[in-house]
Amino acid sequence: MALAAGGAASPVPHPAPWRSFSIREGLPGRFPLFYLLEDQRGRMWLGGRGGIVVWDGHIWKPVRANPESMTFRSVAGLVETPDQQLWIASGRGLDRYDQRLERWSRFATPQRPARIVTDGDGQLWMATRAHGLLAFEPQRERWHTYTVREGLAGDDVSEVLAARDGSLWVAYVRTEGVSRRDPAGQWQHFTRKNS
Repeated sequence: MALAAGGAASPVPHPAPWRSFSIREGLPGRFPLFYLLEDQRGRMWLGGRGGIVVWDGHIWKPVRANPESMTFRSVAGLVETPDQQLWIASGRGLDRYDQRLERWSRFATPQRPARIVTDGDGQLWMATRAHGLLAFEPQRERWHTYTVREGLAGDDVSEVLAARDGSLWVAYVRTEGVSRRDPAGQWQHFTRKNS
């Protein structure tokens, strides 16, 4: 119960019931889905080993891979940049879906990406699990690789998070601790010894 204006009790609204989806609504039956994204239009995208499906409000529709432009088969991450570009990292590279033009583009990656995030400037950051951290500037279509030489604690990057304050956080597969890159580009490492 909650108090309404004037002190009278009013019932607390019940949350909407859960809804489950299956192959009847278009989800792939044989392939696990690991990544979920709601885009700025409110559409839901799911990605996993079998590719991508998108919820149109009624059914899940598979996103068909075009050999000319799309490289995804096993999705490693989904992210949308502020300009409504949907980016998909996969074992075969990086794909962009321009939602306004409904067009796909492919970008070759210097290393195989494992996770993907975007920062407040629209730059993409990808973990590689063995080759450090990849940064991609979409406007210039330029790649940068960050490794131990550039300040990482290890090259075995498993996760990356872009924080609201402009910093970037990195976790590792085997290297102890986490690393933080401040907005000025300086790295700091946190382990049990210095936390």
